[in-house]
Amino acid sequence: MPRGWRNWYRRIVDKKGAEWETSNLGQCLNLSLSQMEKNEPLLISACYFWSNSINAFIFRHGPMTITLADIHMLTDLQITRARQPIDFLGNDTKKLPKILYYTGWANYIKKNQGTESAIEDKEYIAFLIMWLERFVFCGSSCGPVYSHKVLAEQLAVGKSIPLEKYLLGAAYHLMNQITHHLLKNELVPCCTGPWWLIRMWLNLYLHRIVKPNLTNLGFPSTNFAKGEDKVTRGCLNYGEATTTIYINADRGHLFKKFYRGFEPNILN
Repeated sequence: MPRGWRNWYRRIVDKKGAEWETSNLGQCLNLSLSQMEKNEPLLISACYFWSNSINAFIFRHGPMTITLADIHMLTDLQITRARQPIDFLGNDTKKLPKILYYTGWANYIKKNQGTESAIEDKEYIAFLIMWLERFVFCGSSCGPVYSHKVLAEQLAVGKSIPLEKYLLGAAYHLMNQITHHLLKNELVPCCTGPWWLIRMWLNLYLHRIVKPNLTNLGFPSTNFAKGEDKVTRGCLNYGEATTTIYINADRGHLFKKFYRGFEPNILN
């Protein structure tokens, strides 16, 4: 998590939390506070079984894929909205500082976080840009590139956007990037995309491998600032619970599991 993000989130949620709940953004925004690790052995071993033809994992026990229903359960984002991508064409956007003005996400936060009690539109848009680029679609840059600037501006004024569909498409694109390199026996570079969503989905269906005690899992609370003692609370939804599960196994062991298939008690 970039330095300063937690404090910025706490500042914004105090003023915009009610709006987030109304627009179904609150749960997904809250996931940005998780300290979920990438778990590359799990992700890479699963990617060997991905089919670009049908956008699904072809495991021994049968095909599986992430769906819109899964994303809704994990993030609470909505599937259907009034706004579509074509509606954004030709939209005027607010002028923001040039990208070269920043040296990284920490610097971006420092320069955009306000000090007054009121949240100005410019600050809120900058906050949503970082959330989309750094935490949702996971770009390769170490700082802002404004790839989702229009999307952030629309969300800032309460427009209804089917963000869940964009997220599913980005997840499929990420898997296609990775398998493209695996099929050529190449090293997988820094592919951009929502790896966190793939990992959460795998944890959701395979958590019985490690048999976690769900009642003992804790998610970071908002009731502490950066530098203060960490405070956790119980998980309130599937999304928070799946970020706290870690399937600790090497790539070879997991590959064999996917190849041979899981027992019914693991998947049910």
